[in-house]
Amino acid sequence: MAAKKSKQNKTLWIVVLILSLLLVAVSLGVYAWVYVRQSVDFSDYRKEPATTLPIASQTPSENQGEQGEPSVQTPNADPVETQSTAPQIPENPIDFKGLQDLNEDIYAWIYIPNTGIDLPVFQAPADKDDNYYMYRNVKKEYEFKGSIYSQRLNHKDFRDPVTVLYGHHMLDDSMFSNLHYFMDDQFFEENEFFYIYTPGHILTYRIVSAHEYDERHILNSFDFKKEEVFREYLDYILAPRTMVANVREGVVLSTEDRIVTLSTCTEGGSARYLLQGVLISDERTQS
Repeated sequence: MAAKKSKQNKTLWIVVLILSLLLVAVSLGVYAWVYVRQSVDFSDYRKEPATTLPIASQTPSENQGEQGEPSVQTPNADPVETQSTAPQIPENPIDFKGLQDLNEDIYAWIYIPNTGIDLPVFQAPADKDDNYYMYRNVKKEYEFKGSIYSQRLNHKDFRDPVTVLYGHHMLDDSMFSNLHYFMDDQFFEENEFFYIYTPGHILTYRIVSAHEYDERHILNSFDFKKEEVFREYLDYILAPRTMVANVREGVVLSTEDRIVTLSTCTEGGSARYLLQGVLISDERTQS
């Protein structure tokens, strides 16, 4: 009798173990589907590799002579080469037509060198919730990591005093997770620019600070149409009241400047981590 009971217990434990393993397998499958899956390979919509930087980001020595003077042709240069020609308008490196055929809510693209952040930017239409893309992918399907997006409080041409782009801090280093690289002093010093592409434009931003911030909704908390309010925000950017901050030395900001604030969660998720960039170049492109 005891042997029979022991055999039954052993069988029960085997059944429990098999069910537990099945539950783990299903859980991992759900995790992979909801959290890690990548619905579209966005690199297919780049006409050139991300390592190719816009002309506007080149140093003066690359396209000018010494002391910032325009470069000149040598006397013995080929006459054809010395003729004055109109500057060529570069082609936009992003295939916006292809992207907008995929999803009409894509209106921009953000690229931050050395972070892996090289992604389209969305804004929901008026008939959708303002945070529609917080948990939706390019196919408008639920996906926990969501997409990079702005709210309708911002125009799509980045003309506002402050434009805020949002992205999740994911464990797989996707979306805006790697903004936290800028917490490292050396990385901050060595990586000074990010780029936003829109149809017809390449916008170059100089990174002026990266810092923790509280959970206030920036666009709801500040009326940037008021110059004194915008001035206060600019002053905070250059002197954040937090121990977790890097600020670029020698930067001066005015109320004529245009700021893009990149926003994600802090490591603990209790506050925000912001990367602040000021527009330094708006280069026209063919498309």
